[in-house]
Amino acid sequence: MAKALSIVNRQVATHPYRTRSAPGALESSLAVTPTNRQAVDSATSVDARLGLREADVEDESKWLVLYTDGACTFNGDPDARAGVGVWFGEDDKRNICERCPGKQTNNRAELVALIRALETADDVVLPILLKTDSAYCVRCVREWSKEWARNNWRKRDRTIVRNHRLIRYLLELLNFRHLLGQRVRLQWVKAHKGTAGNEAADTLSRVGALLEAKREPDWNWLRLELEKCWPDYYAQGGKDVSA
Repeated sequence: MAKALSIVNRQVATHPYRTRSAPGALESSLAVTPTNRQAVDSATSVDARLGLREADVEDESKWLVLYTDGACTFNGDPDARAGVGVWFGEDDKRNICERCPGKQTNNRAELVALIRALETADDVVLPILLKTDSAYCVRCVREWSKEWARNNWRKRDRTIVRNHRLIRYLLELLNFRHLLGQRVRLQWVKAHKGTAGNEAADTLSRVGALLEAKREPDWNWLRLELEKCWPDYYAQGGKDVSA
């Protein structure tokens, strides 16, 4: 499975900063087609797949525990600066401290942190426990995405879901792990309660907000590239297609 996970890097992360789609591509990207109908179905069942309603992990030593966080100074203002932090462990070279690409908001930074955690842990075979203090992110995955997917990524008032490109790519990363038989659990933790991992991720995200601005990736392109891996994987009978 470790080699199969490298598909994420080979077909997706090799182009992490492709420019965003042209504004006119928005409506077409929201259209329900046979391809993204599969994504709609997966979003509907993602809650059960991830076991988000299960009890906390009792023995975390058997899991890769990752703390993620997003920070934003002057959130909502034109001068806002957002950063992303992911903590793998003390002095771990995989720790992430980056500026949030694109629009600078706290919620976007929180979503990007989860995305970067999954993209970076591409060679991990252990089950992954993602710990975030963002109730927004947990509810996006656990609750809201189901209805949004059924409604073509529009809210009840028919307005387009904010951050839908990020959310859909995050769901695709999670479903890809499920396809490979890897457990991933998303767990909400209280912020600023002295938990070492949460505090470390918070520090990384705050420092990341001070770094230079980054060009926003084309989230739709990344998601569609990841979707392309599914037919290849099934064609090989679920075997490693990267060998």
